[in-house]
Amino acid sequence: MKGIRNRLSQGNPYANVLAEIRSELKERFKNPTEEVKALEQNLKTINKKIDALLDAVDPAHKELLNRKFSELSAEKKRLETEIDRLKANSRSGFDFEKASKEILAGLEDFLNLSSPKKRQ
Repeated sequence: MKGIRNRLSQGNPYANVLAEIRSELKERFKNPTEEVKALEQNLKTINKKIDALLDAVDPAHKELLNRKFSELSAEKKRLETEIDRLKANSRSGFDFEKASKEILAGLEDFLNLSSPKKRQ
């Protein structure tokens, strides 16, 4: 918000303030695509480990395998939950242009109300 304050103190050039607002909003609402891809890759790796363990099942190692399955199952559930959370909070539906203009309109209203000329 310091950037917006600095732009406003420089005479309030509309385009510059709008660009600063867009920049602030994009920084706050980052697209989690890369993080989702990494988590999905981790999930695939866990599924491969589960498949490999199932292929190697020996009744003598049943207790060890059950423990390992429990660990992998918990990690898999954690990754799926995180992927769902990131997808739900994705900025893909966020209209930066509209939000920026609404913020700027609010700032203009504030400046008009706080202007000494308008209060007289």
